[in-house]
Amino acid sequence: MIEALFRKIFELKWYVLLIFGCVSLFGFYSLSQIKIDAIPDITNKQVIVNTKTFSMDPTKVEKAVTYPIETQLYGIPNLIEMRSISKFGLSQIILIFDDKVDIYFARNQVMQRLSSVRDQIPAGTTPEIAPLTTGIGEILMYRVYNSKSENSATENELIKLRTTQEYQIVRELKKIKGVAEVDTIGGFERELHLNLIPEKLITYGMTPEKLINQIQTVGESFGGGYIEEDDKQKIVRTFADINDFEDVMNIPIKIDYTGKQLPLRHIVEVCQNYSQRLGAATYKGKEAVIGTVMMQSGENAKEVLTKVKNEIKKLNQNLGDTKIEILYDRQFLIDSTIKTVMKNLAEGILLVIAVLCLLLGDFKVGMIVASSLLFCILALAACMNIFNISANLMSLGAIDFGLLVDSSVVLVEYIVANLLLQKSKSEKEKSIIGLSSQVAKPIIFGIVIITLVYVPILMFSGIEGKTFKPMAINVIIAMITSLAVAILLMPILAYFFIKGGSSHQQNKLFSAVKLRYEKLLNSSLRNGKLVIKLCAGFFILSIALLIFMPSDFLPSLNEGDIVYTIATKEGSSLSKTVRVVAEIEQKLSEEKEIEKIFSRLGVSQSGLDLMPQNSSDSFVLLKKEFKNDAKKISEKLYKKIKEFCPECEVTQSQPIEMRFNEMLEGSRADLSLKIFGENLEELISITEKIKDLLRKNENIKEIEKDFINSIRRGNFVDVAPNYGEIARHQIAISNVNNDLKNAMAGIQVGNFYATEFPISIVMHLSEKNRNDIAAIGKIPVSLSDGGSFPLEKVTNIQESEDVTSIPRLFGKRYSSLSIYLKNTNYASFIQNAQEEIEKNKILPNGYHLEWGGRFENLNNAKKQIFLVVPLVILAIFFMLYKMFGEIKRVLIVFSSVPFALSGAIVLLFICQIPITISVYIGFIALTGISLLNSIILIDTFRANSDLKLSCLTRLKPISMTAIVASLGFLPMAFGHGIGAEVQQPIAITVIGGIISSTFTTLILSPVLLKEFVTKNK
Repeated sequence: MIEALFRKIFELKWYVLLIFGCVSLFGFYSLSQIKIDAIPDITNKQVIVNTKTFSMDPTKVEKAVTYPIETQLYGIPNLIEMRSISKFGLSQIILIFDDKVDIYFARNQVMQRLSSVRDQIPAGTTPEIAPLTTGIGEILMYRVYNSKSENSATENELIKLRTTQEYQIVRELKKIKGVAEVDTIGGFERELHLNLIPEKLITYGMTPEKLINQIQTVGESFGGGYIEEDDKQKIVRTFADINDFEDVMNIPIKIDYTGKQLPLRHIVEVCQNYSQRLGAATYKGKEAVIGTVMMQSGENAKEVLTKVKNEIKKLNQNLGDTKIEILYDRQFLIDSTIKTVMKNLAEGILLVIAVLCLLLGDFKVGMIVASSLLFCILALAACMNIFNISANLMSLGAIDFGLLVDSSVVLVEYIVANLLLQKSKSEKEKSIIGLSSQVAKPIIFGIVIITLVYVPILMFSGIEGKTFKPMAINVIIAMITSLAVAILLMPILAYFFIKGGSSHQQNKLFSAVKLRYEKLLNSSLRNGKLVIKLCAGFFILSIALLIFMPSDFLPSLNEGDIVYTIATKEGSSLSKTVRVVAEIEQKLSEEKEIEKIFSRLGVSQSGLDLMPQNSSDSFVLLKKEFKNDAKKISEKLYKKIKEFCPECEVTQSQPIEMRFNEMLEGSRADLSLKIFGENLEELISITEKIKDLLRKNENIKEIEKDFINSIRRGNFVDVAPNYGEIARHQIAISNVNNDLKNAMAGIQVGNFYATEFPISIVMHLSEKNRNDIAAIGKIPVSLSDGGSFPLEKVTNIQESEDVTSIPRLFGKRYSSLSIYLKNTNYASFIQNAQEEIEKNKILPNGYHLEWGGRFENLNNAKKQIFLVVPLVILAIFFMLYKMFGEIKRVLIVFSSVPFALSGAIVLLFICQIPITISVYIGFIALTGISLLNSIILIDTFRANSDLKLSCLTRLKPISMTAIVASLGFLPMAFGHGIGAEVQQPIAITVIGGIISSTFTTLILSPVLLKEFVTKNK
């Protein structure tokens, strides 16, 4: 059947060449169309629901807003996780869906549920779905500044900059295709304030509520429909003719006792000011306005970045003195990682081609085999374009170009070695068909096996699936392509370009290698039992090393930049945090390695980042020449921050790494510990006890309360109604609550349109009075007879402490600890931590712990590997049994696998690389490679029954397979540059395994064949 296939190929050889030509042309086109990014987007399918709750305290937010919305969202199809956080001013609920769900369907389902909950939550609170973005969506950050006062900005300038950002810059950037949102933080939102003065309110017999009723909707125009008169349609409207601040100040409120109109300016102070903010931003120690461009899910990062940068250039030409400076963008990371990948691939390709020519002993033959590599690359590019697979560190990280030419090497080498000088083309064609048929079966079996070993990766789900499935798909496509090239194209090229006979002389280098191998083989066959014992000892040694090696989910990508999350003392104000962070920035700016430093504090406008007001994300951007040393520099700067602010909680991360961890797990830490329970005070107490207990562990690098998902305390001013006094003065409870809320939180009473952009008119106590507890007590409360009464006479005002944030997971309260370890032996640490917690009896009844983070991802991936891989190996076993018809031979083929893994483990141990999922992927690749070489040897032995001759005959193809496969990964294993550390584990695993498996195939397998097969015949 196989021979008939090759005859058909030669009959259609011109059509075959045409097909390969067309595929190659489409592949060249696809190279410019493939999406390019630094890393794959591993963000889960999530929908974020944000509800602004204005002045509500956290416990009220939880009960009145978060709980009703959560209840309504339960039961949405394919919902796998729901977590929420309730804090001052905001409720956020994050819904995680199964990866098979279409994200737009999920968002639609959530919107339908939200429409029915609006009547169940307080008036004025409207749940909104956050923009559709991902963990790698923050592609660019910039600051807005005035070129005439670049190094410092007054409050008024910060107001203007914020206004320009929101009403001009954001509007233009959001028009760009691929931009999901432009977030804003820092500066001040402009408002026109009507500052209440309690003494004047009392003097004129006014209360906040009465004043609101008098001026509500000031500055607004309303429609009254239209009328028809004299055959004309005339639109009716109220026309608010307010052109400047003076018009607002002169609005009449009431008639005084003399009969004169009492203007607004006699009761309140009218001034331009800004809204109370929940977030801020700094740049090099000064307050700033910072914007963040968020990319839509599935877009091409490089294309979107280019469009955004071009638009920023245009804006800089049109905004006068206001300028935009790009602070951070992913372009450098994308370019650097792709440069690393391309450099490694190019070096691998050149090494493979050079060695092929050297080992084959003929430049022309070497180039024929090398051409198969070109076709494989172009076909892979075409498929990546068709299936929308992005080119990144992971998707291209397991492609060994040495392995891609392996099938072609075996086939062409066999043709070269056995093709005689033919008298006619038909004889030559017949001879090549016969020779190709002889080696086709083991080639096909080998490629099928290598393809099969990658099937378990296709079964991955969740984060592991998003990370490694594209890689597995690319490898499978590349291997199938390499088989097609070997079977369809190589015989035709051999027919046209290989003459046969004496034109292909013996390779002198390989002759010397063959002679030395023959001596080693003879010695090994004579001392077979000793060889088996030595190999078994090597295997046991590798298992012992494996037990003591640390483990991790994935190697961390060096992004070349640093993020420090800095938290001041619990309960600290935003203003204090701004001062502390600004001072830290000024200190760090003195370091020679730093190019830029900026920080985002508290909550941004979009509400996607729910940092407490005492916390900041400080971005440290390094100069290009120092980016490769980011890890060392990070440690140095961390120590400097702790020296300057010892009471601050500080953790280290990187921009993308931080965002991924936060979006996937809700925590930014490598390892998180959640404590579940109902009582908030008890949860705070347990969290502190566990934190103090685990801090003693020698493996702890940092342990802090999670910056986002931990229950924290804050300062409160409690205004408790005195119901006896309220009843005695016949005051309605609603009047007390409304007058307090309107005076303190403020209320928007209208809009001012004298400028190009609308300005909200907000009424509340002046900032001086709002920050004075005594002045709060002077707020007049409306009496039933029209008079007023001071708030302090009918309430008890006192300061207290309470929780400022309440996280929940599927409706259950919890508090979380962020843990960073010195080494990544998570399993051992968790076991010891659990034992210590149980030993000290910290958890009362009804409370329990859950561990999460990278450790959880590692365990999930391992479970999937250990479940599916054995099934695939079993399938391969039956395939080989069908091929060889004897279990002993199949077991000898499989003997190469454990020794391949042993070599990989030893080399990983020497290079001090932890066991990650990337290493497990390397193990999977090794399984296929080691089986391929063993199949070639044992199939040859089965054909001629001469063990020594079989080994010497297959020495060259087996050696060439090992050499080119190793060289294909060599640049990845020892490369440098941004992103190299991500590819190294797979490359080093494969190289170490190939070295040991080649020895196993050429030495151990013949010994096993002699001891267990030939002896019994």
